[in-house]
Amino acid sequence: MKIDVSLDRITISSPIVKHKTAITELTEFLADSAWEKISDSEFRLSRINENDVREYVAGLFKNQHQHESFRLDTSNRLESEDELFEIRRVVSFMSAPKITRIDIAFDIKNGSKPNMAHRIYRFNASSAIFASDLLLMSGKNSDIQTIYSGKRKSNVMIRYYDKKAEQKSRRKSLPEDIHQWERLELQLRSNESLNWVNNAKKMLSYFKMPKFENVTNVQERAMLFAIDNKFVKISDLSKATATKYRKMFKDNYGFDTQYSELMLDELNQNIDKIENEINTFMKKIDISI
Repeated sequence: MKIDVSLDRITISSPIVKHKTAITELTEFLADSAWEKISDSEFRLSRINENDVREYVAGLFKNQHQHESFRLDTSNRLESEDELFEIRRVVSFMSAPKITRIDIAFDIKNGSKPNMAHRIYRFNASSAIFASDLLLMSGKNSDIQTIYSGKRKSNVMIRYYDKKAEQKSRRKSLPEDIHQWERLELQLRSNESLNWVNNAKKMLSYFKMPKFENVTNVQERAMLFAIDNKFVKISDLSKATATKYRKMFKDNYGFDTQYSELMLDELNQNIDKIENEINTFMKKIDISI
């Protein structure tokens, strides 16, 4: 098993203050570039991968409810000087560019646990599970592909998904020795992006695999299972009972936390590396931190 942590994506936002409207200025400015205009609110930079499939490199999107403002969504892992040039081209045109979102990714390759068997236990946050069919209620989870915690537009959103399935859907080549690949991603907006280390540690505390068969008390085992599978809402329990079971979830009673412990170790060893990645990328595109 191999676990890695990395900076996955960076978003930079800014007003476009020129003589004409932002979309007119951008359309004229990017007319002879590698950027493709998709609509009056979106431009896209792409590449052709090794399988002759066009894949996304970066996007430029109009910020809703912000006057004449656009955001640049990109990875710091650009594959050529030409791609870096196109990113710098856009940033240079922005009036006051600043980081507004950072994504941190944990990759679990060839894990020792069943695929997509972990869950995100983050109370008071919305959640959604996407699967190829409705197998969750029967306890089968082999077809679950993505789990979200938090709303897409919130300042903190967590996504756990089957990275191998995602790569196959994009017709990406995978090494022959990769038989299982899960990814846990943390998406941070606004000021939360400045506090990415603590937010990453919080996320890992929510990430665990149910092992209720290890709970010896039958009543507690049944209640944990019922809460976990949404048969019982913890908010519907009495105050004392709700407090008891919230503490059980928080204290990992009936849960396997091996992955999150290993991921925390990996994070602690790579904090300086990721900070350096952020700073280096910002310097490359001429943005002050």
